Amino acid sequence: MEFNKKEIRMQKPEEENPNLDFYLDRADPEALRFDGFDYAIIGTDHKGLLVYDHERMVECCVVDDGMSVDEAIEYIDYNVIGINAGDGFTIIFSDEKIV
Repeated sequence: MEFNKKEIRMQKPEEENPNLDFYLDRADPEALRFDGFDYAIIGTDHKGLLVYDHERMVECCVVDDGMSVDEAIEYIDYNVIGINAGDGFTIIFSDEKIV
């Protein structure tokens, strides 16, 4: 997947995620919640699964963990998306065009 590195802010706002409580209230109690990625939660789907923004997930890894963009993408692909945890597995949103 081609990732536009210029669009990543590399600086999360001071307020982590002002809508987090709203999203968590609407989420299914069995929905997976990834540790360290609350900033990237952008909503829930019709089943109550949490929806994460891929670009924000990369920002979390870069800003919080000091990874490069490429390291962050690899980490997310292997350790988050790659686990395919079955029921309750979350949705990762990306507005990148996959060619």
